[in-house]
Amino acid sequence: MKQSKINKCQHEDNCIYGDLKQIDGKPCYICQCGDCLKHFIIWLEEGDNEDIDNNDLLVESIKLAHERDDVEMFLRNSNYIEREYSENAFDSSMNAWAFAFENRNSVDIKYILKIHKILMKNLNKDIAGKIRKCSVCIGDRFCPYISEDLIKQELKDWCKRYDFIDIKKKGMSNVDLEKIIKMHHIQFELLHPFQDGNGRVGRILMNIERIKVGLPILIIHEGIEQSSYYKWFQNGGGKK
Repeated sequence: MKQSKINKCQHEDNCIYGDLKQIDGKPCYICQCGDCLKHFIIWLEEGDNEDIDNNDLLVESIKLAHERDDVEMFLRNSNYIEREYSENAFDSSMNAWAFAFENRNSVDIKYILKIHKILMKNLNKDIAGKIRKCSVCIGDRFCPYISEDLIKQELKDWCKRYDFIDIKKKGMSNVDLEKIIKMHHIQFELLHPFQDGNGRVGRILMNIERIKVGLPILIIHEGIEQSSYYKWFQNGGGKK
């Protein structure tokens, strides 16, 4: 492919996705940041690409753009549910997602703490990446603090259950996968390992798990869908 005026990420030093994207082993000279995808797709559609002899790259680039739109919509609404509307919070959530996605095959306590640290460091650096050391309330449900070691052990046990679905996904229906992932999410939220940010971390983990088994990203919009989402936790002992 020839080098064009869009031959590399214009945000290369700050791009949350880092290296240039490759499609079928060929460099497409873009990262996954939205502006670069849009510019590259326009370049392909305008026909300034005589070295490209098929539409595969265009199709894949458009697919990437749609996927990114879904991620952005998911993260914005995940923040809105928590009444967090700032662009600073959105940028942090994009960075947290990028880390979670890149390291999605290494789910352990360090992985979860890192997601929380990236997500919260610009919002509340004192608690970012740290297990809570206080009791919390989840709606009308009281979660007492007993010890950090106990929360860490419960989180380790949760990680084992999280990994289980990746091993057993073959032969399972999408309905069964949906139910298991939903239950994993409920268990994480009821564990509530952090002082704040549990919902946003938990929803990132839930959608990473969905992607790993081939399910689409679940976007829970602020409002009616948010109310329905909260009902997930009622049978688990209280609202999140």
